[in-house]
Formats: sequence, structure tokens, C-alpha cells
Amino acid sequence: MKMYLSRAEIDSPQGKIALSILIFQDLIVLPMFLVTPILSGANSDLSLGLIKLLLTIIGIAAFIFVSIRYVMPFIIHKIAQTRIKELFFITILATCGLIVWLSALTGLSLALGAFIAG
Repeated sequence: MKMYLSRAEIDSPQGKIALSILIFQDLIVLPMFLVTPILSGANSDLSLGLIKLLLTIIGIAAFIFVSIRYVMPFIIHKIAQTRIKELFFITILATCGLIVWLSALTGLSLALGAFIAG
């Protein structure tokens, strides 16, 4: 992407295709992480595993949507009003840590939680 930006080709057809492929790759990682334990055969009941997977995906998507749409803009706005750079940085780090901790509570890996937090 940096090469496309430096050559001012980000709005060209190849730049748009490259960007869409990169975004798709980022989005498809989450379901792939969640499907891997089912494919390994760790759970003997496949339908129960798929239902749990579907509920987990819906829960994560709802959490991300609500936090991105409503919670984080409010928090970021309040922190920005204080004009303290360190507080803003600490808030972002604490938010990332909270998301990793919540992913661990739901039974997901810490690496997946860090990916979602990013």
C-alpha cells in the first residue's frame, strides 16, 4: 500500500483491488481462527461446535459494532477534551488490554484478542 500511495496509484484499479484484497484478508482471519478448533476434532459434537462458533461470531461482531459506533467515540471525545496526551495513550492501551482480557474470558486465544483489539 505504501508503494501505491507514494506513486499516487491508490485510486487506480490495481490500487483499489489491492486494498480490497488486504481488507478481505484482515476480515477473514477472525472466522478462520474460530473454525480451527472445530476442524481439529477437539469437539466430538460438530453441530454443538458450529452453534457455539456462530454465537461467538455474533457476540464478537455485536461487541465490536457497539463499541466502535457508540462507546469509543464518547470515551475518545472526553479524553481529547482534557488535552492530556498521556491520558489518551493510556486509555488506548487500557482498551486494548480490556479487549484481550475479554477474549480470554470467552475462551478465545490471547493472540486473537490482540488481533481484534488492533
